[in-house]
Amino acid sequence: MEDYFQPGYITKPAVHIGSQSMRLYNGDEEEQAIEGIHLAAANKDDVVVVRNIDSLYIKYWEGLVGKVHVINLTTDDKQNYLSKVILGDKKVLHEIKNKMHPSSSLMVYFPTSFEEKVAQRLGIKLHGSRSISKKFGTKTGIRELAQKANIPMPEGHICLTKDDVIKAIDLLLVKYDTIIVKHALSSAGRWMKKIHKGEPIKVTTLLNQLSGGKFIEGKDTFVVEAWINSKASLCAHIEITEDREPVVAAAWEQIIDADGITYMGAGPLKLSPDAMKSFMKQVTDLARALKENGAIGSYGPDFIITDTTQDYYPPDTSLLIELNARTPVTPFALEIVKQVKGKVGSGFLTQNIKLSKKLTFKKVRDILKCEGLLITKPNAKATGVVPYNVGLLNWHRLYYVVMADTWEETLQIANRVRQLFP
Repeated sequence: MEDYFQPGYITKPAVHIGSQSMRLYNGDEEEQAIEGIHLAAANKDDVVVVRNIDSLYIKYWEGLVGKVHVINLTTDDKQNYLSKVILGDKKVLHEIKNKMHPSSSLMVYFPTSFEEKVAQRLGIKLHGSRSISKKFGTKTGIRELAQKANIPMPEGHICLTKDDVIKAIDLLLVKYDTIIVKHALSSAGRWMKKIHKGEPIKVTTLLNQLSGGKFIEGKDTFVVEAWINSKASLCAHIEITEDREPVVAAAWEQIIDADGITYMGAGPLKLSPDAMKSFMKQVTDLARALKENGAIGSYGPDFIITDTTQDYYPPDTSLLIELNARTPVTPFALEIVKQVKGKVGSGFLTQNIKLSKKLTFKKVRDILKCEGLLITKPNAKATGVVPYNVGLLNWHRLYYVVMADTWEETLQIANRVRQLFP
């Protein structure tokens, strides 16, 4: 990893608030639990605000990285945006001010008006831009930026109406065997649908489903694009600050579920020299284009590397798929590896698996500890597992990062973990 990138979060010290403030997440209690992932990026001089996180996990985390200023809200309000909850609680705002470093910036999941207000109330800068995220963080906005910056993407159409979607589907299915329909705000495999040639399509039903229940013309926008066969699906972490050139902090290969869409985890890059050259050019060009357009913050672009089974692009070509104009998820796991081992290297794997039953962190900890897999303190030779994002245990979902000296050893440990948590 370090041969090509500069892993880790550049913005330090920070106040971390991982509020899921996007419109499609409104009222989703499970989605709001993901906000606790920001704990993984917090260490000395940082403040992190979470809610209803198991106190045993906070104690475990501090054993790994040292004392952290954790504000763990205990509340029955699990559906409201965390930023909104904080804005309504003067005591919490006061506590953050008392604990934060004076030069802190506000690190958030996705900058919206709520996060702007939190930064204003705290008197600190927001690491991010609501206007830039709104402009380029949609499936439509990134297409417009890529076109201007000559960054290749799969053929596609921006659709503002139902008729636009129908026309785009018909046009693309003449040339391609498979296409994908994406809501402009879709992420992590949600609010998007693959369609194969000859498959019956109920467009109204589809658009309602991908709009979170009801398609509203003029409010919901879609991209219909070609599905290009690939040998690898990549994601990167771009950090942009005011006072330096944009940094490509990390890149990894995504592990994709059987549907070809859903994200299941991430491991190190294993690309050919030609593919690596193509990818590095695309991600560097994108970072510069974002900076030139006024971007500040953390960004997570997705790419694919084309394979030999398709005739539309040369093999080993990098294509930009989308931009997550927010803090990407995998760098939290990479931050854990860096804090434990001092560097990331190539021996890491981050995954989340569906559990057959609800488990507490204590149970997860005890199972891993019994097997000698639980990492409990920093060590450059550390080999094993660190659980994180434990708020999702309530929804039978276990997040963890495996670390070892080699990729082969990492895979062996990951297989053991899956056997332990069927």
